[in-house]
Amino acid sequence: MRRQHSAGGKPGGERGAVTLLVTLILLVTMTVSTLLVSKSAVMEQRIAVNELAAVQAFEAAEAGAGLGLLHTDVSGADLSQTLVGTVGTGGSTYTVSFTPIADGYHRIVATGNSGDALALQQVTVENVFVPAMPHPPVAPITTRSLTQFSGSIEVINNIGNITIWSGDTVTAGGNAKTRIRVDGVDNVLSSTGSDFGPDVVASDPNLSSIGQAAFFYHFFGDSKVNVRAEADFHGFPDSTAAGKLIWHDGDLAITSNRILGSQTEPVICIIDGDLELHGNVLVNGVLYVTGSITKVNGNVTVNGGMVVEGALEMGNGNLTVRYDATVIENLGGIGNGANLPGSWRDWT
Repeated sequence: MRRQHSAGGKPGGERGAVTLLVTLILLVTMTVSTLLVSKSAVMEQRIAVNELAAVQAFEAAEAGAGLGLLHTDVSGADLSQTLVGTVGTGGSTYTVSFTPIADGYHRIVATGNSGDALALQQVTVENVFVPAMPHPPVAPITTRSLTQFSGSIEVINNIGNITIWSGDTVTAGGNAKTRIRVDGVDNVLSSTGSDFGPDVVASDPNLSSIGQAAFFYHFFGDSKVNVRAEADFHGFPDSTAAGKLIWHDGDLAITSNRILGSQTEPVICIIDGDLELHGNVLVNGVLYVTGSITKVNGNVTVNGGMVVEGALEMGNGNLTVRYDATVIENLGGIGNGANLPGSWRDWT
């Protein structure tokens, strides 16, 4: 005889228990997965925030290092101070300090902080000052070509024993004088008119045999293209432009009264062409002409040196060129800072 089981018996209850258990396991698994995903998302967000903060801090440090380099280019800049500033709108900040290593040689340390203060980065670079004219002239007047004086000219050198150094002939008419230091006495008359003393060096093949590019390189240690790119002022300034490197493209006629530089802050004025001088002109520094000086009228005084790649031909004016040791020394303050290759690092 076959037995019959009721619907509420044991097998049905077991199926319900298994279903419940599986459901609970799935629920726990989903909960754990959700928690893990959420934790991972939070971690990724934190990583992204930290990476952004690190980038902001690094960019702030880089900006500070760049500012520090520009600061060293400023004549007479105070390198004992600490520079501080803000970068962009995110509130990132930088501090910059300078440590002297040798004369004209400094270590720049720039520290950047992110706007949320989560990250700090440091950039260190060593900076060396490069003078614009590392080899200034040794004589008041230096020319590669013909030097022809008329009118009234006085050339004075109480430091060295050369007043006029030319690669070609030197002729003088009118009232031409040179003065040098003899036995400790300044301004001793050496040349009068065409009767030149030993301080006038003419037809020197060391000057005439070299090309204009090499002649320029001798004084500046670089090409005209690069020196032009480093100039502080392009054109001819209306002001004194004290302590500046000036570059003027093309021929120039100065027809008004002008004063350039001072004894403590001289100028290097490069005329890339021919030059005419009229009126009352005073230059404290070096006047360098890549062409020729074709006329000098009025009263022109140069305290420092005059260098001409072409010819120097006077007009009927008055020209005084005085080799000033203080001016020549202070020319060393004109130039730019440059990063020392291999010195940049972003670790401490």
